[in-house]
Amino acid sequence: MWPFDIFRKSKYERHRKAALVVLLGTYMSNSLDAGQKARVETEMSQCFNRSDTPAIAWRKWSSWDVIGAYRAAAMERCGIEPAKAGLSWSDLFGPWRQLPRWMQWPMLGFDFRPEFLVLDFRPMHAATTDARAYLRSRGFDIPEADPTNPSIHPIKLTARSDR
Repeated sequence: MWPFDIFRKSKYERHRKAALVVLLGTYMSNSLDAGQKARVETEMSQCFNRSDTPAIAWRKWSSWDVIGAYRAAAMERCGIEPAKAGLSWSDLFGPWRQLPRWMQWPMLGFDFRPEFLVLDFRPMHAATTDARAYLRSRGFDIPEADPTNPSIHPIKLTARSDR
């Protein structure tokens, strides 16, 4: 195998794992019970509050893929494995495991892995299409369309009245 083919394959696997983490974090919460959802959301808010920005601001300003990655990291910290998908969080977060939780003020114990993971997520990449197909085959309800579609991810679009 040529060296560039090896590099291409490793990049593809990195994009695929990032897509699996983001999609599982976004859509796996639908299959959790109320207690698990509350634990995950609390853990996610605690992680956000360890930064210099409050959790409410993170949730308002972050895009769907960033929130999905942080939700997946919170599921990992809570011990909720994606058993239905036949995967483990330690395997999925493998390419980003070398990123430590930085212990410096003002971000004491903030988990930076989702921030770097989202940099490898490509919504229109073939790896994302393969990850969607894999999760659909495992029984997850993953939509085919763009997540910014209001029917999938409601976004409040308001017209400016001062024009």
